[in-house]
Amino acid sequence: MEVLLEEAAAGSLRAVEARAGETLLDALRRAGAPVEAPCGGQGTCGKCAVDVLRAGGWERVLACQEPVADGLRVRTVQAAGQLLVEDDAPGAEGMLGRFARDEARPGELGMAVDLGTTTIAGYLFDLETGALLARGGQANPQAPFGADVISRIRACGSGQLGALQQVAAGCIRDLGARLAARAGVDSARIGRWAVAGNTVMQHILCGLSPESIGAYPFAPQTLFGDARAVEGLDECVELCPCVSGYVGGDITAGILAAGIDADVALDGAAPAGGARTVLFADLGTNGEMALASGGELLCCATATGPAFEGANISQGMQAREGAISACRFEDGAFSIEVVGGAAPVGICGSGLIDALAACLEAGLVDETGRLLPPDELPAERAHLVELRDGKPVALLTPDGAVALTQKDVRALQLAKAAVAAGIATLLEAAGADAAQVDEFCIAGAFGAHMRPEAAAAIGLFPAALLPKVRMAGNCAGAGACAALLSTQARERMAALGRDARYIELSLDEGFSEAYVDAMEFEGAAS
Repeated sequence: MEVLLEEAAAGSLRAVEARAGETLLDALRRAGAPVEAPCGGQGTCGKCAVDVLRAGGWERVLACQEPVADGLRVRTVQAAGQLLVEDDAPGAEGMLGRFARDEARPGELGMAVDLGTTTIAGYLFDLETGALLARGGQANPQAPFGADVISRIRACGSGQLGALQQVAAGCIRDLGARLAARAGVDSARIGRWAVAGNTVMQHILCGLSPESIGAYPFAPQTLFGDARAVEGLDECVELCPCVSGYVGGDITAGILAAGIDADVALDGAAPAGGARTVLFADLGTNGEMALASGGELLCCATATGPAFEGANISQGMQAREGAISACRFEDGAFSIEVVGGAAPVGICGSGLIDALAACLEAGLVDETGRLLPPDELPAERAHLVELRDGKPVALLTPDGAVALTQKDVRALQLAKAAVAAGIATLLEAAGADAAQVDEFCIAGAFGAHMRPEAAAAIGLFPAALLPKVRMAGNCAGAGACAALLSTQARERMAALGRDARYIELSLDEGFSEAYVDAMEFEGAAS
């Protein structure tokens, strides 16, 4: 059985294998088609929309709810993942002075990879000289299996592990080939790979089921920190060491890249950075945090959900053309910035934080997170909200083309409370408070574009940390580069993984109390 796939960006048809009894989403997943499914195919997010050709013309349906039929013609409505230049992602150049570079064969290439849940970034190096030849990234093609690691764990449990592994390895291999072509070199010369990803992503890449991470006691099959054979890649891959099931190799890589390892007593040695207290947060589809205090490294992870990446938001999208990326409340109206200067069609993570902060400033959202209807607002604010199906929505554009719903506000409220409570729990465990933090390092693709003032305004982190903020960019990618180039860097990262103390927030009573407290929006108009 076959369906005929017409991708929006390609304009050509290709036959896709389909199996009796499965959904269209199942078939499109195997084909690597650009279809988002943040809910993992549960039919709740509405983002796996495709067009199918009926007798009366094209009809838009949800791929996860549409059964396959032989000869069915399907047209995707999302652009295929393009190679993106990661201008804000640092390379390993700044760390090479700290760690000796490994020897390499003449002409040998190496590829470092940040295997993110949402985005995969790659860095191609000449290993002989240590020169960065090309870097770039694309959307993670595992998105049709779900936007977050919980959805992908669930997909693995339903027999999709092999498909997820093939998609990830294939993307990394193809990304290496495309970067090599950009640099004008032969991808066959890639003889070394290093990958930094969260624990679930690294399990899937290696063909290991992450199902045990999805249930108490959240135990991974391995914490990595070694070289492994990966199906679909020709050479062994260095996997960055993890701390726990939810604090992965991307965090140890990020801590190293941010230089926070200098503030930690590793293998019994005194911290080289002295007695600084440094908070690290990698914010994205997962919220992982670490605190260096008194020479000890404490780590935790919070279940933020995919809201910060625009998933499970009514008009959420990745930061591509047409996405609102910034929003302010000025002169009684919303002022927005849109990626590419195009007409706004949705909103990405950084825009969502801004929009919520703007709604709080305008008094459209009260301290409990309730979006007020027009009749409860002052006359000069009522035009910013309208009722749709009897429920209020905040109009981010004058024509209402992009709006924020009550459900959107609640999703952001839950995510920000999880992060804020995680920070509070780490500080409590270290016997410290926000005023004692010397530096607050914010990392991750989402964190790189987030406006700290807006994040503090919605209570994502304490206002006392705002003057201490350092936006660190894609630390995981930089750490992966160091792991590719230096055995010393890998050993330092392994020490971080061994010596870190992990706090399981689901068992911490203090976290539960802090979470409830963090649900409120302080300073909101009442």
